[in-house]
Amino acid sequence: MRSKKLARIGKEVDRLGEEEGAALEPEQPIEYERDDLAEDIEYLATFPQGATARDLGLTERGWRKIIKLRPNSKAATVERIREVAALHRFRFR
Repeated sequence: MRSKKLARIGKEVDRLGEEEGAALEPEQPIEYERDDLAEDIEYLATFPQGATARDLGLTERGWRKIIKLRPNSKAATVERIREVAALHRFRFR
């Protein structure tokens, strides 16, 4: 077996003129939504577990499981965690 000299492989892009209405970079910065669920769980975990579990409509055991394992919760539970965290942040500023 013999090897050959490898040709340089690159990525070439045809440059489009700005006047043609196309640009390679987006005009506006792209913003990505940040998932704050883990932050909300950590924040709510600083409060008494019984009261927080009741606010979330969960059992204490269910709430402890979420705190420790952070499982993929139901959409309704996730939304309730976000609501209760926002409410606590407002109350305890």
